[in-house]
This record gives sequence, C-alpha cells and structure tokens, in this order.
Amino acid sequence: MTAPLTLHLVRHGEVHNPDKILYGRLPGFYLNATGREQAAAIGRYLATLPITRLFTSPMDRTQQTASIARDALNNAPSITVDERLNECLTPHQGRPLAELEAFGFEIYHNNTPPYETVADMRRRLLSFAQDMLAQHAGEHIAAFTHGDMLVVGLLYAAGQPDTTIGRTILHDVGLPTRYPETASIISLTFTDLQSLPTWSYHWPYGAENPQVTTGT
Repeated sequence: MTAPLTLHLVRHGEVHNPDKILYGRLPGFYLNATGREQAAAIGRYLATLPITRLFTSPMDRTQQTASIARDALNNAPSITVDERLNECLTPHQGRPLAELEAFGFEIYHNNTPPYETVADMRRRLLSFAQDMLAQHAGEHIAAFTHGDMLVVGLLYAAGQPDTTIGRTILHDVGLPTRYPETASIISLTFTDLQSLPTWSYHWPYGAENPQVTTGT
C-alpha cells in the first residue's frame, strides 16, 4: 500500500478589494493588512506539521500568502508555482459580488471553453494530487490556492458530484462555515486515487483571533 499523502489546500489571505468584485484572474489584487496577518498565522500552523513541499497558484495573492507563511517554517523548501492550483477561469470576473450572491455564486453554470466548469476544476486538482502521491507519498504538502479549489477538494472527499460548486450544501457535508474562510485550510489525506481521501478543515487565524470575521 502506498504511504498516505496529506495535501493541505490553503486559501490565500484576505485581499484588498474595495470595489467588492469577483477578481478571479484579474491582475493587481494583493493581500491587505489582515491578509498578511492571516498568512503569518498559516505559517505558524504549518510550522507544527512536517511540511516537505510548498506549491502555489500563479496569482499574486497566493504567492504572497505562501511567501509570508514560508518565513515561519524551519528549513523551508522553495516555493513552486503550479498552474493547476490557479483560480477558476470564469466569464464573471470583474462583476460585483452582490450580483453573484443573487444567484448563489453558480459561476460555472453553462460555461463553455475557454471558461471552466466544476468538473474542469476537479480534473486539475486530481491531476495535481496524482503527481504528488506518485512523487511525495508519505509527505505533507502545502498547496496555496483559492477558495473554490478548497471547495472542489472538499466535495470530492465527501463523495459529491462535480456538477456544482456546492455553496448551498457545504454545511451538509460538514464544513462549519458557509464557505472556506480566507487563509483557511482543507487537508486531504490520500492513500490512493481509487479511494476518497479523508478531510479536515482548519482556520489558524480564526483560532488565534476568534473575535475577527473576514470577508471575501
């Protein structure tokens, strides 16, 4: 039997977004002060784990989160950018969040190429997990990515179909919040890709600052 792989999917910290839009893959979005504090809290949490590899989405906000978190790790590995961890490609980027809230953030419905579906996101995640399991079995990997990728991983682990992002069912499958908080972590432990991974949810910043609530 292959040694288990634990893949920690880390959502980036809170972003400076005064216009409250879906920034998606738009350039120029970086962590705000709270986001930088959250990234440091992630680092302190990851320092308690036997992390051997760090990967990140190419987006500025994830690379910034990964870099700040890395500073807390002893003998920290270098950070590798992997396109498979990227934010979803959606025709809705740039739209106000209030508009998307009105239809439950179902931003994948009826998407056609080049835009992505939930199934596309799951394929990206499982491709990454398969490579990690083949190359780093028995290790703990931290992958800095985006909220919907955490949701995709959670829904896969919960045996849910790849037809919806599932914001209306996340509580039903065990997530304690409506959506993964900024700088939260879904940890997936794989023994192989023929079996569903086990999962757990962590929000290091919330544990350190329980009175603080963050937004999108």
